Amino acid sequence: RQLPGSDTAGYDRRISYNISQVRIKLYLSRLKKLGFSRVNSYKGEIQFPQFGGGFTDTSWSIGYHYSTKAPTPLVKSAYYQRPPRDKGHYSLIEGNWYIYHYR
Repeated sequence: RQLPGSDTAGYDRRISYNISQVRIKLYLSRLKKLGFSRVNSYKGEIQFPQFGGGFTDTSWSIGYHYSTKAPTPLVKSAYYQRPPRDKGHYSLIEGNWYIYHYR
């Protein structure tokens, strides 16, 4: 699941930061080598989906989430706790980094 309004092409999304296109391509190349299939951004929040699967009514996604504001709801372990259907939750890793789990 992608953030609302995010680009379905994932890596083709250009975030409006003061970063050259050459540097963006370098970052995206390195992220692909690390196994990230997509990068989603929306209103200053960035997600790096790591795992996902299922069909329309059973789909799920787990990954990394960066936000300067704490997302809600926060739980002890977003990785191990299953959120309600069509919902998501987060757990703090460190600083502005979180694990997210959508279902």
